Amino acid sequence: STYTIATSTDWTTFNNKQAALVNPVTGTGTATQIAFWDTASSINSDSNFYWDNTNKRLGVGGTPGTAKLYVNGNVGIGTTSPNTLLTIGGSLQTTSTYGLNFGGDTGASLYRVASGHLETGGNLSVKGTFYALNGAVGVVSFGGGAFISLPNTGFSGIGIDNSNPWIAYVYQNGNWFTDSTAGDTAYRNTSGKLLFGNSSGNAAMAISSNNVGISTTTPNATLHDYGSNAFKYIISNASTYTIATSTDNIIYMATTTVASTVNLPACVGSVDQVIYTVKDKGGNAGTNNITVTATAGNTIDGAATKVLNTNYSSTKVQCVSGSGWFVLP
Repeated sequence: STYTIATSTDWTTFNNKQAALVNPVTGTGTATQIAFWDTASSINSDSNFYWDNTNKRLGVGGTPGTAKLYVNGNVGIGTTSPNTLLTIGGSLQTTSTYGLNFGGDTGASLYRVASGHLETGGNLSVKGTFYALNGAVGVVSFGGGAFISLPNTGFSGIGIDNSNPWIAYVYQNGNWFTDSTAGDTAYRNTSGKLLFGNSSGNAAMAISSNNVGISTTTPNATLHDYGSNAFKYIISNASTYTIATSTDNIIYMATTTVASTVNLPACVGSVDQVIYTVKDKGGNAGTNNITVTATAGNTIDGAATKVLNTNYSSTKVQCVSGSGWFVLP
């Protein structure tokens, strides 16, 4: 080897490359660990900064595996105090079709399909209050076959707050109303009406202040019918007819050749307050009487029967549970 004395030019060139003598750098490193300055003149490394140079992958707090970036701990973007794995102190924007993907299932992703529209291919659960705002109006839209499912425990419903729902599920007897039964669907509103209709015209039915209005939105009685009525009727040509408890209302007896009998059902709790009308349709009751008969143990105005003996006559009876049948005027 040949040794020579460095010239001033050589020294200046060497010193500009690395101030090895004036500002010496010390320290050691470890393969796969990122080097950093731990002092002004010392380089060090740490296992918490892992670098996979072959695959260009970075790990903070652990090895990255197959991830381009792996962080073992909470990450803050726009915040220095993240309290979740990822805390963003600002807005989040994505250009991907599937903006947020859960569990690797694209069906459980949230994605943007149009300006101002966010959709999900799976279920969306909200623990707390869900707000959907369009200006000052809340808007929630569901596609065909979709539904809103309410929990079957606790006070749950759809409305302005948890104490005044418009529509609610009754999860136990006495929930929302003192006379409600578990499994009922309840509507309750301290002001306003519940309206029903099939067009943008006048409502067909309304419930207001515990009154029901038909063809009126201002009912002033328990049932206020502001229109026509239609009732189911039965025409019988038999000599004996037994009233069907749940389906009959008006019974027309059309027999003209023989006397006939109409048997009332037992006046018990299940038919309490029910009204039946029996009418001589054949116009021959004066000759062939129509006898309305109560079951054993019941009476009609204190008697066992009520006889129609005038042509085209009729009678209307109501069950008063525990007392029997009574003729109405």
